[in-house]
Amino acid sequence: MKAELDDILAQAEQGTIGQVEAAEERQSVEKAAREKIDELRTVFAIAHPDVLDRREVPDYLVDQISFEIMHDP
Repeated sequence: MKAELDDILAQAEQGTIGQVEAAEERQSVEKAAREKIDELRTVFAIAHPDVLDRREVPDYLVDQISFEIMHDP
């Protein structure tokens, strides 16, 4: 976000874009960053260990070479 905002500021100072367009772009970048942060917070809240139910995988369903769950045991 900071890099994009700096780029918009540089373009506005060079006169490549106008002040109104720069303000709109800045608002758009800030809104997109807030949405991404909110989405990450939601994902971390859902994945929090206190919220998840612990599930044990039986040893016979775990591949002994890759230690991944076998899809077709």
